[in-house]
Formats: sequence, structure tokens, C-alpha cells
Amino acid sequence: MGGKVKGYTLIEVAVVLAIISILMGLSVRYLINQRNEARLREAVNSVIQYLEETRRMSSSRDFMLGLEFSNGSNQIIRFRVDNNCANRNNIETFNLPEGVISNRDTVIIFDRMGYPRNASCGIGADRVVLHSQPLNITRSICINRYGRIRVVEAQTCPQD
Repeated sequence: MGGKVKGYTLIEVAVVLAIISILMGLSVRYLINQRNEARLREAVNSVIQYLEETRRMSSSRDFMLGLEFSNGSNQIIRFRVDNNCANRNNIETFNLPEGVISNRDTVIIFDRMGYPRNASCGIGADRVVLHSQPLNITRSICINRYGRIRVVEAQTCPQD
């Protein structure tokens, strides 16, 4: 029996399993980050949609509508206000995707012309800051004084 025994040694199998587990670990981490980035993109797109829809609804009604974002919360509240901003009635609530929160207290009210106002009905630009907790990434949705909406990767918005 001078023949060689065919097969793999235990060390060869262990090395292959170690390489496979390292590659799997890297790919799982990448996939989790991709999922969290997708959630942040979804949140940004949803907030832009809510802002545009609220602006459109305000221009077609006899009252102003607004959105409220609370710091550390994943809820967005759409509300109705009268012309002097004294009375406020909540209409509906939206939730941001899991892991995404508002990073700043913000109230944006749109008048009948589509211009943004602040909580005291003062005219001016503002921003909504969204934060992905797992990734520690922030996106700002900037609304200028004319109602133009855009997204930046910084905490503050550039001047228009």
C-alpha cells in the first residue's frame, strides 16, 4: 500500500473556513451599512415629499399648513393654523424609518403663496436636520425664503 491518501487535512479545512468567515463578516457589515444609508435616503425623500405636499395643500386652502419636527424624535406632525398662527390643530402624523431621527426642533408653516414661515409666522428660510443613528450621518433639507427645497450633507444650509 504505497499509495497516497486523498483528502484534506484538518488545517486546510480550518483555513478555508476562516477565510470564508472573514469575507462573510465584511459583506454583512457592508450590507447593514447599505441598509442604513437606504433608510436615510428614504427619510430624506419622504420629508421632501411631505414638505412639497404641505406647500401645495396650503396654496389651495383657506388656511395655512405646517410640519413640526421634534429633536430626537422620528415623528413628523402635519398641522393646520389660522392666519395669525395662534391656533394649531394637528391633522396627521408621519413616522421616519427606523434609525432616523430629527436632529433639530423645527416648525415650518407654508402660507397661501407657498412661502415658508417659522413657528411665529415670521417669513424666512429654515432647515430640517435628519440624523442616521447607526451611521452617525446627518443630512439637512434646506428650505429657502422662496420655498425652494434642497438637500445638503452639512448641518447648516448655504445662503441663497
